[in-house]
Amino acid sequence: MCIRDRSKMGMQIVRDEGPKGLYRGLTCTVGGSLLSYTSYFLMYENLKKSFDVKNSKYKDFIPFITAFASSLISDCIYIPCDVVRTRMQLENNPYQYKHLVHGIRNIISKEGFRSCYLGGPTFFALDMLHGSFTFGFYELFSDRIKKNFRFSENEIENTLKVSLMSSSLAGAIAGFLTNPLDVMITRFQMVDTSQQKRLKLRQVVHDIYVNEGLKGFTKGLSGRVLYYSISSMILFSCYAVSYTHLRAHETPEHLVCRLLLEKKK
Repeated sequence: MCIRDRSKMGMQIVRDEGPKGLYRGLTCTVGGSLLSYTSYFLMYENLKKSFDVKNSKYKDFIPFITAFASSLISDCIYIPCDVVRTRMQLENNPYQYKHLVHGIRNIISKEGFRSCYLGGPTFFALDMLHGSFTFGFYELFSDRIKKNFRFSENEIENTLKVSLMSSSLAGAIAGFLTNPLDVMITRFQMVDTSQQKRLKLRQVVHDIYVNEGLKGFTKGLSGRVLYYSISSMILFSCYAVSYTHLRAHETPEHLVCRLLLEKKK
């Protein structure tokens, strides 16, 4: 879908529902993201330390592995939020969920707990691959940029520049590579399992290919690439700058404690 078509769609939503129509599912997006990203970064940093990245000859591959594993934990939190968000954003929405908690309760009472994880295996595959690609390419590009570019003496400014460049590229590549799985997950999550049977992966792939061809797997590609390029740039830059700032202002006592803890690990 091109930018012009997206603009028309946006204007149509504003005309029909007002500006608030553009923010359907916002509570699910914000709530789910906060919980899942917090658990994700905690897992990622701890796993990366346990692998001793700096001294490993496989340092370029470790971020891919640790990000892949971290996604498994964060997805357990995020998938129910994403199911509710997807349903709240449907046109002519038949679900009428008021907010995230109401949506999850509604799904459990009408369709059972399993339905909170509609498309779960595919979602796990998507997010673990997406996280692996994003973090892996981010660390790879960051390392290359630091080696090949000259920077100022301001550490925080340097961190921001490196993070902006590497994260935007990493997010765009990850979004591009995982788009087909995202298309399939959307089809899974649109099914009301209280009225229809759960879809199977083979059936979803077959239906998309037969009815829309290979082009069907690229639906929303430009929007997904743009979204993850921008969101990764914001997320990673804020994280990297905050991490650098905290390290720069670390007291001697905290530094000693941290080094002792790391040595024990």
